[in-house]
Amino acid sequence: MPRNCYWVPTAPLQEYLDSTVPDGIWGQDNERRSLALGISIGYYKRLKYRNEISWIVADRLATNLGRHPKEIWTDWYELTDR
Repeated sequence: MPRNCYWVPTAPLQEYLDSTVPDGIWGQDNERRSLALGISIGYYKRLKYRNEISWIVADRLATNLGRHPKEIWTDWYELTDR
């Protein structure tokens, strides 16, 4: 692991998606959420089962949603400012 790589939990991102991108029918939620995040369906499926992601990826996903990471991870500065 690189020395300056910080990790953030994926649970807040999933909670945010649950509240803003509702479940579809017949598994369409993966498609909708991957489109909202600007990533492939395969990457989204892998992301769902990870406990943590790097802060760089988290920042990119939040901005793809049109949000600042602080809006998704309320403790963003505590997690990334060490």
